[in-house]
Formats: sequence, structure tokens, C-alpha cells
Amino acid sequence: MGSLLSVLDLKKHYEVRRSVFSVAKETIRAVDGVSLELEAGRTLGVVGESGSGKSTLARCVLLLERPDAGEVVFDGVNLLTAGREEMNRLRRQMQIIFQDPYSSLNPRMKIADIIAEPLKFHNITKGRANVSAKVGEILRSVGLDEDSLGKYPHEMSGGQRQRVAIGRALATKPALIIADEPVSSLDVSIQAQIVNLFLDIREKSNISMIFVSHDLNIVRFLSDRILVLYRGKVVETGGRDEVFLNPLHPYTRMLIKASKGEFALRQEAPADGEWEGCSYYENCEDKGEHCRGQVPQLTGGNDHKVACFMSK
Repeated sequence: MGSLLSVLDLKKHYEVRRSVFSVAKETIRAVDGVSLELEAGRTLGVVGESGSGKSTLARCVLLLERPDAGEVVFDGVNLLTAGREEMNRLRRQMQIIFQDPYSSLNPRMKIADIIAEPLKFHNITKGRANVSAKVGEILRSVGLDEDSLGKYPHEMSGGQRQRVAIGRALATKPALIIADEPVSSLDVSIQAQIVNLFLDIREKSNISMIFVSHDLNIVRFLSDRILVLYRGKVVETGGRDEVFLNPLHPYTRMLIKASKGEFALRQEAPADGEWEGCSYYENCEDKGEHCRGQVPQLTGGNDHKVACFMSK
């Protein structure tokens, strides 16, 4: 299988004030030189704490935010240099599912209209009867019945709303779906149902996915490959089993412990600032003297790479 998506040295930095009382600014390197490859029909799991750059990466890949540098090549087209007409054609093939289904659905539109909107916009289905039939088919495919058609988002549960969001993303029959923390705002029992829905979608279609989460257990369940982000940089990447059974970076090992309940994740990754050297130095249990002044690069084989001087 060929590469559907290729991201090369992607960067997105922000200039922010240090405080409301200061005019001094600092650079937040939200995405700092990220590269990745995604083959057709495969799923890449992107993991890291809040603030590690996962959501910014997802938005930059789809050009919902314009990257500062790098390349995003989708289906052989560099999105950063593509014209408007070509981008409009490719938009149909790329969809995103956001973390909070309530805020991502128009509260003034009924469910039938929400699902029908992309069908009409992209001229996928024409005629009222055909659109209605297609909307019903999409709803059934995500586990909802036609009783939902006349409801508004606030009349549904969180899990039902996320099913609607997934159905809307599937309506255009995309080649790529990016799911940005799609279960983190749901109850644990509902999370399992939505994860099973994603598995069902994978089995029945050839859709490629980037599944963004802080929960390594969910990522392991869904993904073929895993990419671990810390402070906007890739610290480890590889096949699912290689990363889980033989984690090489101390940050990956910490995330695995957190997924087993042996370690409590911070709410946010620490602020970036003007640090030189390994970004994980302050929290690393394995650090050496040379880790402080040098930035480790990703090294290793094709199936497993790590950015760590101390890995063996």
C-alpha cells in the first residue's frame, strides 16, 4: 500500500505574552518539526498529555490552522501549495471529528439537516427523496435509528451526539478521518461503544485514520502504528506492539504506567519556554549530562524510532 498522507517537518509556533501584566513574549512551539507517514486503510495513533501538540498537529494537517513551515502531502498533492479549486476537491476526502460533539454540532439544526449538509454541499446526493434515504442509511450505520432525525443536538446524549458527528464525517466517504480525542468527554461505558464503532468502521471500509488521544489503552486498541508527542516533538514512533511491548523513551513508559493506573498524568505538559537540550530532561529518571545541552534526534529502524540518548 502506498502512502496516503505524508507530513514532513511540520511546524506551528505561537508568540504569547508571559502574563497579562507583561509585554514580554515567549514562543510556544506547539508543533516543532513533526514528520509522519500514513498508508491507505491504516490507523495512526497520536498520544501525549494535554499541551503536547496533538490537536494542533491534527488541525495543521487539515489546514484548519496554517502551519508555519513544512509539507503536508495528501493523495500526492501538497496542501500548502494547492489552489482553491484543488483544495475544495480534496476537502471532501478529509474529515475531522472533534472532542466535544455538542460544540461541533449546530444547535439550531436538526439531526437530519446536520447529516444532509455535507451531502448537499459536495453534491454527493441530489433530490430530496434520495438525500433523505441516504441520511437514514448513514444514521443506521453509526447505530442510531430514524427517530433521531427530527431531534436537535441538545435532545440527545453525549454518546448519541458523537455518533451524529461520526456519521457527518462519514457522509462524504472520505479517505482520511482525523479523530481528535473523540471519546475523552464521554462516560467510560459510552467510550467503549464509540471505540467499537470506530473498529466497525475500520473493518467495513478502507478509511485511513489518525486517532488522537491521551489514553494509550484506547490508542493501542485501535491503531496500527503509534506516534508519541511531547512538547511538540516526536519522541517515539513505531508499530503498536513494538511501542507497547518495548517502550524506548522514558516518557512513553510513563504514559504506559498512567494507562495502567500506576501514575497520574498532569493536566498539561509543562510550558515550552526557551529550553535547550532534551525537552524531557527535567522529568526524566534516566537523564545523563549530555542530555541537557543537546537535542536528541529520532533514530532507529523503520518499525521503531526514538529520540533519546539513553535508550538501549
